[in-house]
Amino acid sequence: SGKERGTVLPACRLGQEALRVPKMDRLRQVELLKRAKLKRVLQKIDRWTILQGDEVMVTSGKEKGRTGIVKEVVRKTNQVKVEGLNLISKSVKSQLPDGSVQVHQLTREGGVHVSNVSLLDPITRKPVRVSMRFLENGEKVRISKGKFASGAVIPKPPIQRRSPSPYTMGPKDTPIAEALKVTYVPPSFAQSSYSTLVDSQLRALREH
Repeated sequence: SGKERGTVLPACRLGQEALRVPKMDRLRQVELLKRAKLKRVLQKIDRWTILQGDEVMVTSGKEKGRTGIVKEVVRKTNQVKVEGLNLISKSVKSQLPDGSVQVHQLTREGGVHVSNVSLLDPITRKPVRVSMRFLENGEKVRISKGKFASGAVIPKPPIQRRSPSPYTMGPKDTPIAEALKVTYVPPSFAQSSYSTLVDSQLRALREH
């Protein structure tokens, strides 16, 4: 349906601009109308039931019937990337130290529209649709529904987050002790008790 696939709308500004062109300039008017048809705005899907890490089956296209794990969800284009499916090869050139050029073939997963994939039922292992329900404890879960559905809960995959890489100090980085050094103290601040508290905290940071 249109809500699931995302409605494609024409670029109205180009069409309105074409109507304002004088009738004598027919070529300009035809050019603007063509651009209005080519330029399209895709409405994003608000309710996503397929998440990164889910096991899905492709239901349409050249990869129809194959299953895989969702590697990435691209919400900007309403697509998902399934591990090992819809592979795209790209040639990349690299220059060697001797001046020669070497060509490498890189293969990566291409995007598949979310309407062309379906979640697998954990019991029947068949593609099913999903409805959202609430358990007695208030938890929101996904329930399989459809012809081959068992009505079981489809568990959500664990959230995969990238662990931050450890930071190493570079030659141009300011040392922590220098960054914490107080270079200016107003006269009124120096006589207050708050300055003593700040000095003790800075001293503790330096010792740590």
